[in-house]
Amino acid sequence: MGWPALFWLAGMLEGEGSFMKPIPSDSRRPLISCRTTDLDVAELVAAAFGTTAQANDKGRHRTEFAALLRGARAVELMTVLRPMMSTRRRAAIDRALFGYAPPRRTLNGVEVEEICRRRAKGHTISSLAWCYRVSRPTIRSVLKGRYRVRGGTPWLPLSGVIRGAIAAGTGLNWKELYWLAGWLEAEGSFCKPPPSSPRQPRIHGGSSDQDVIEEVGRLLRIRPNLEPTRRRNRSPYWRVLLRGRRAILLMQSIRPVMGKRRTDQIDAAISGVNGRMEPVGFEPTSSATNDRCLQV
Repeated sequence: MGWPALFWLAGMLEGEGSFMKPIPSDSRRPLISCRTTDLDVAELVAAAFGTTAQANDKGRHRTEFAALLRGARAVELMTVLRPMMSTRRRAAIDRALFGYAPPRRTLNGVEVEEICRRRAKGHTISSLAWCYRVSRPTIRSVLKGRYRVRGGTPWLPLSGVIRGAIAAGTGLNWKELYWLAGWLEAEGSFCKPPPSSPRQPRIHGGSSDQDVIEEVGRLLRIRPNLEPTRRRNRSPYWRVLLRGRRAILLMQSIRPVMGKRRTDQIDAAISGVNGRMEPVGFEPTSSATNDRCLQV
């Protein structure tokens, strides 16, 4: 995963994620779930979670694939993602974490090495237990080499892979571009130009969360449109539409991190455009981002 997975993951979970409270029989394990019919996308989310994708046979409908993360690592990821999420998702995270009681403290690899070094210098087991806020049997387990160190989470280190770059021609910095790629993977579509405008490929997207669609509109520099009156008891729904040269540039910029279905849509959308531009890459920039939801 040689790209900033954290921000792509935030956009993807904004569209297709769920943040859920633990079930009564397992009160220490809040849950993050992402469900999609695209296996490659589910596997990518699962890789970011450090888990594997699960298949759910839907009978005559397309098979659904799920990436799930539970427990302390789910709590850690929710905490990291919360400032980047919409009002509705933040409320869901707060409900999921309300009353959460963390399990007893665990030691990381650095602490385990420190304990062994300090014990070799003459520190007592009791003093080490008090210093690291664990029990004496835990210290003995460390010294005997039986203690299992929980693996670290990769999200923050991965998020800095291309820090300080923007996608040429799009006007988006690295945080914005990959958040938008994740959101479009979940909620977007890439369409061929209509016969009446053969050089106008289109990017569509929609959401019932006004703050999310306003952020998408800001990134795309367009104004979202409220869908005409929907059926009774339905939430309002906003849509965005980007077309033409800027749509082509954005498609080419995000194509390397999209799933196969979206990649095929992008290729079909821009394949017939005359004078197709070369794929764009990244160029350095020193400008700081002023984005609302991507401050991490």
